[in-house]
Amino acid sequence: MVFAVFISLATIGIRKRNPESAEIFTKFITALHDVVMRMVTMVLRLTPYGVLALMTKMISSSNFNEILRLINFVLASYVALIIVFIVHLLILTAFRINPLIYLKKAATPLMFAFSSRSSAGTIPINIETQVEKLGVPQGYANLSASLGSSIGQNG
Repeated sequence: MVFAVFISLATIGIRKRNPESAEIFTKFITALHDVVMRMVTMVLRLTPYGVLALMTKMISSSNFNEILRLINFVLASYVALIIVFIVHLLILTAFRINPLIYLKKAATPLMFAFSSRSSAGTIPINIETQVEKLGVPQGYANLSASLGSSIGQNG
């Protein structure tokens, strides 16, 4: 994040002295962002096959008690996620945002995040939904999705 801030400040400084260079750099960063997001999308499409292979290997090499412990852990995790989701909806209601309209617009990233349990993997879908369905400006959507992902991974 610190490095990104320095690059941004340098680009703003260059924009005043040499707007053409700043524009070229900005287009390069935008193109790089598009390529990286496309790669993330490609990897995400392959994720279910990788998870299936890992699950198959784990189940074939485990005894019944280990599998039962894993099932209990998964159930407890989903109960906790459902509780967090309910709190999320209560917060929306407290800020006078209709939870049903929000759920209709944000269903795709919510379902993907819930089923994959990957905050980083949800970033492209999250940004797309924020911009296209919720009307959030692209820059804010990029920032909030990135911060939310880093908080989700570190918190």
